[in-house]
Amino acid sequence: MSGCLTSPPNKPPTAAKLPVRSTSARNQGSGKFSSSKVTTLTSYGSYGYNVADLDQDGYQDVVIANYYNDSAYAINSMVYWGSAAGYSTADSTALATTGAVRVLIEDLNLDGWDDLTFVSHYNSTYTVNSIIYFGSASGFSTSRTTSLSTTGGWEGLVEDLDSDGYPDLIFCNYKSDSSYSTNSYIYWGSSGGYSSSDRTSLPTSGCHDVDTGDFNADGYPDIAFAEPLRRRLPRLTACSLAVARSGLFLSPSPRGSHHLRILGRR
Repeated sequence: MSGCLTSPPNKPPTAAKLPVRSTSARNQGSGKFSSSKVTTLTSYGSYGYNVADLDQDGYQDVVIANYYNDSAYAINSMVYWGSAAGYSTADSTALATTGAVRVLIEDLNLDGWDDLTFVSHYNSTYTVNSIIYFGSASGFSTSRTTSLSTTGGWEGLVEDLDSDGYPDLIFCNYKSDSSYSTNSYIYWGSSGGYSSSDRTSLPTSGCHDVDTGDFNADGYPDIAFAEPLRRRLPRLTACSLAVARSGLFLSPSPRGSHHLRILGRR
């Protein structure tokens, strides 16, 4: 389960007073919710979150990607650990990130523990590294990370594109410091991990969503990147792209036109 909110900001979100609260409403059964069963968690300019049982204790943990805190992009994102008592700041782990807008959860190194990939968007430049925190029985540590170059990263996806058993990482890159026409990336997974020396660049322009599917029914997964036709991005949800059995859909744009760039294996 993951969350994505709005399309990339045209400007840093300086207008809102930060921090803000992320809110969780608990189902009391039969779809009933109550204002008395609400938990609020601190976040900073957050655009994305994800949920999984990271420590395998039977409780869902909440990971919030923090983007900006009114003064800096290099701030901590947070893991709030689930328990019978619920969620609290006292039972959380801070992870250093830079302009993080998304967090992907997947066991990338196939060791049985989920890993966290934070997609980085901006830090006074759009050339900023995204970061992987590799999970373990003891949690997460800065000693177990991999940094990967991205250019205004906005979305990410994990998929074994080459069917070698290792998950591959797709980064949807929004723009460089000078142009919306910039490459998005596939970082190929292997027993040696991920590196820029084993990366494929794919041409995109202002990319703000990505999904996969076998669109031409040839047995190989293809990649669809959602892009604006305008250089000035309209305010869209970043969750507009979906693949269903009947085909590929892009939700109508409230302002401006959009198109999909579908890239398949040759």
